[in-house]
Amino acid sequence: MTTQGHTPTRTASPGPSKPAVAAAKLCVVVGLDFTDADGPAFDKAARVAMRVPGSELHMVHVFATAPSAERTRDLVSHLRLYVDEKATIRHGLRGIVVGIHVRGGKPVRAGAVLSTS
Repeated sequence: MTTQGHTPTRTASPGPSKPAVAAAKLCVVVGLDFTDADGPAFDKAARVAMRVPGSELHMVHVFATAPSAERTRDLVSHLRLYVDEKATIRHGLRGIVVGIHVRGGKPVRAGAVLSTS
């Protein structure tokens, strides 16, 4: 009921509360350069990713200039084999999403772009 010059107050209905922000997931980006340092870098990144459920592990190799489509397919195939071998040694990567990326350009810039996308 309203009276002249008076607006009734409204109360919020008590409903289920919703989180203001969706839970963030952990995305670990590992730069690979096809050297002996790749193994320890991958192992450390996998250990970190496995500590947080729903994590993603992204491997990236950056060339000064972008490789051809054929070369990119070949490299991705080799990196996929590398991940499969490492996963076998580690007894699996238990639910971790693994991304393989080959880019052209400056390594730091390419890594930054990948990690923010």
